[in-house]
Amino acid sequence: MKIVSLEEIKAVLPSLDLIPAIEAGFVAYSRGQAVVPPVGELLLDQGEVHIKYGYLRRTSTMSSRLPQASTKTPRSACLPATA
Repeated sequence: MKIVSLEEIKAVLPSLDLIPAIEAGFVAYSRGQAVVPPVGELLLDQGEVHIKYGYLRRTSTMSSRLPQASTKTPRSACLPATA
């Protein structure tokens, strides 16, 4: 397993065309080739963490994401809500 740092991601991201990979992921998902368990959730005293993960069958491709939200995030740092 390789853990990729934020600095590595920022360095390579501008040179990537990610649209074909994203499209291929949705095709694989539509064909039932992706395993995507329900989102996990940790409710904390001052925020929450959602755990999103999955993999493509018959490949070595796996992904996870742990976005977090804090009740201490300044309002100025939050995106505006839309209706």
